[in-house]
Amino acid sequence: MLRRVLSCCALLACVWNFAATAWGQGRAVVFSQAGVQFGGDPAWEPQTDVLRLDNGRVIERTMDLPFIPPNAKITTRINVIAAGDHWDRAGAIELVTPNGAVELHKFITGFGGTTQHTQDISQLAPYLRNGPVTVRAFVDTWVQEAWQISLMVQVQADAPDYGAMWNRSVFNDQDWRAGEFANDRRSHVVSIPTGLDKITLNYLASGHASDGSGGDEFVPRAHRIYIDGVKVFDETPWRTDGKDFRSVNPYSARWGDVWSSDLERSGWIPGDDVDPYQIDVTQYLAPGRHRIEYEIPGIEPDEGDGYGYWRVSSYLTGFESLAPTGDFTDDQRVDGLDFLAWQRGRGLDEQLALSHGDANRDGHVTRADLDAWEAQWGTTAALSSVPEPATISLFGIAVTATNFTLFRRRR
Repeated sequence: MLRRVLSCCALLACVWNFAATAWGQGRAVVFSQAGVQFGGDPAWEPQTDVLRLDNGRVIERTMDLPFIPPNAKITTRINVIAAGDHWDRAGAIELVTPNGAVELHKFITGFGGTTQHTQDISQLAPYLRNGPVTVRAFVDTWVQEAWQISLMVQVQADAPDYGAMWNRSVFNDQDWRAGEFANDRRSHVVSIPTGLDKITLNYLASGHASDGSGGDEFVPRAHRIYIDGVKVFDETPWRTDGKDFRSVNPYSARWGDVWSSDLERSGWIPGDDVDPYQIDVTQYLAPGRHRIEYEIPGIEPDEGDGYGYWRVSSYLTGFESLAPTGDFTDDQRVDGLDFLAWQRGRGLDEQLALSHGDANRDGHVTRADLDAWEAQWGTTAALSSVPEPATISLFGIAVTATNFTLFRRRR
């Protein structure tokens, strides 16, 4: 009988471990071949619950996303389907927040080519888990029946060292021109909360020209970021791999063996994503108020024959450590009280906290959390909390009884 109990307990543990990998996973289809165009017939490629804004160049939908645990990996998958627009166009997926729109995924269409795009947006988990959320898709087109957009957001349980717990939009400027700011610097004051173990500054930038031939599209420009006067970033966004994307640029202009899509550009290539810079600024952003300044020297001014401009946005992400801990009572000790906390929370589901016994912060209280408690019970860091031998024996019996009870309930 005992052998059967132990075998079944082992099997049950395996089932729990498998289930733990599946929990926290899900996907949501936000847009499904929804039409984006300038003007035109609103009935062209419509989608239920999707609004048309900016004369059809922006589509918007409000919806709930799957549950997002602290240890989530969140991915966007976009299909940009070519219809009647043969030009390369700036595009973006944006999230509407109280502090303004935040770029979830930035891309450039091909010259009339269909493209697929994937981006890890886990850094924006705090914004995304506060549902329902409002998501927009934008393509800078001036053509009727131009593009169709499909967007899926996928959530997967992951095991990172840190979990994104806080977001703050800094700015989103899709038309940064010369002379807008003194000394070419824009300035923003942000407040950093307490309790964060790591902070990253996310920065997305692409340079363009009003006439499509000069400006800042084909000229390298340095980008610098300062925090409280200290330079923390100095890079020049520049792409040189345009030839790799000829297959998604069928209508690109060509001059002999050279295609327009081949040319080096300021941080982008026709038919590809514009990836964010992710800058670790933990050492510069202690809790409290700070000034962040952004600088792009030398943007080509408007002198009547075209000008340069930049599509730029930035946001902050704050992280907390996700190292599994058995200290469910947060008293700096791993002891019997923590076991009782796990026992009370066992079997609960969705949006749980450490205090419920959720050691790995995956939103569920399972055997894996008990394993974390057992592994840390009696370690050097917790020696002051280790009970006397008799008490240890009692808790050993309690754990065994718990396993046996779980087995009996499954019968």
